[in-house]
Amino acid sequence: MKSRIVSGFFLSVYLVFLSACSSVDYARMANYTSISTAPCNEKASKIHLFFQGENIDFAYEKMGLIELDESFFRSTEVYDVLKKTAWNHCANGIINLHEENRSVYNSSTKEYENVKRYKGIAVKIDTNSTFYQKHKKEHDLVFIDGVNNTNERIKETSSVKLVFGLIAVGAGGLLLLSMKN
Repeated sequence: MKSRIVSGFFLSVYLVFLSACSSVDYARMANYTSISTAPCNEKASKIHLFFQGENIDFAYEKMGLIELDESFFRSTEVYDVLKKTAWNHCANGIINLHEENRSVYNSSTKEYENVKRYKGIAVKIDTNSTFYQKHKKEHDLVFIDGVNNTNERIKETSSVKLVFGLIAVGAGGLLLLSMKN
């Protein structure tokens, strides 16, 4: 009976270590819901951001809806992830960008916590000469490298977690085998 309790304990420890081996890809954490069937032929050289309440005095085509919870990010990364998500879907702008506070239940702390959710509409702006008379014409794809660098940093951290998890699983397995003998 005692060996079953010890085995159950080590199995629980294994599961904790194995769950720590998962990785997070920031670029994929923005929810994107496509509302356009337009083909993605060319990606933009800049993503223009227009916040809720700002004057939208240009023609555009709605491409999709974007949502992102800040709980996974530093606030400086939120806009880069939103931009990269829009860019990946051939949008060149996000309009009606705003934040909402929502209450989310955290199962590990068993408490509700406030999380900022960022929402906007990814659009393909008609960037005719009138648009650039009112808005800067520039190339700005720095956000792509920023999000990719963050993803690389997370993958490296996940690799270290995986190695430690595998070592712990191997050591625990050896310990269990030695206990049976």
